[in-house]
Amino acid sequence: MGRAAGTGSENDDPAPASVVSRACYLIARMSSRVIRLLPRSLCLWGGNRVADVALVLARTYRANAMANFRQVLGPDAPAEEVRRTAHEAFRTSVQNMIDLLRFQRLTPAALARTIGVGEDHWSVIAAALSQGRGLILLTGHLGAFDSLSQLPAGRGYPMTVVLGRTLPRPIFDAAVALRQAHGMTVIEATPLGVRSLIEALRRGECVGFLGDRDFFGNGTLVEFFGRRTTLPSGAVRLARETGAPILAAYLRRTPTGYDLLLEEPFCVARTAHRNADVAAGMDRVVASLTRAVAATPGQWAMFQPVWPADDASANSASRCASSS
Repeated sequence: MGRAAGTGSENDDPAPASVVSRACYLIARMSSRVIRLLPRSLCLWGGNRVADVALVLARTYRANAMANFRQVLGPDAPAEEVRRTAHEAFRTSVQNMIDLLRFQRLTPAALARTIGVGEDHWSVIAAALSQGRGLILLTGHLGAFDSLSQLPAGRGYPMTVVLGRTLPRPIFDAAVALRQAHGMTVIEATPLGVRSLIEALRRGECVGFLGDRDFFGNGTLVEFFGRRTTLPSGAVRLARETGAPILAAYLRRTPTGYDLLLEEPFCVARTAHRNADVAAGMDRVVASLTRAVAATPGQWAMFQPVWPADDASANSASRCASSS
């Protein structure tokens, strides 16, 4: 189900099979051709205007984002600051979409150069992979996370990414096809995908996870920004099962480009106490996500509720996960 890393060729057409999904994909390809002809500054200006309109029209996404940022910014944050941060998040999301279209014809190696990945970054990844157990690349919906997931192919490292579907099926399929154009494999977040991930790690490859959204509501109960919720523990559980190290990585946007942050890789212990092992691993994941979101909250492009309506809901979800 994967594609050879490093091609970036438009002749290897990854378009989805369904008629509607293929139409969405072809529209995106045509948009990509137009965007590539325009100056980056003009694309960003136009993208910001699109985000301004989306902030007004996408009421549900706006409400979800503002609810999330009320938690992140704290109870004393003024309402205007919460709204301004949500506005920034909308702009970040549109900029990510523009990047996805602008970078279509770049090879993975050229993309890495455009992002500014240096030898110091590659050395961290190479050292983690040298153990022969693969590498779990963990990030969140933060900054240019789409571009981040495509970087390992720039060094010839096969990459499999796990995504949860938050868009209508045709748009999601088209977006997956665009992402796979750079040689990575995309697996929708379902229980059936776990075996493929284990096999990729055992081949010594990279696997990517987004750790800040519990798509199935069956994650591990944690405290995130001072309030209980559930976050997905798949990356930690896979790390415990396979011995693969976890590398938290974030690609932040700057006024002039991008800033890639790689944290210190860590391994998850495998003792007789599975729940304790997972909890310890999740503590490190939550700490990393908290640092990253707090540093640039306006780049957290999260438009689904991260925290439940009440703590009882989080407790219930956690009990279901523990009993499964």
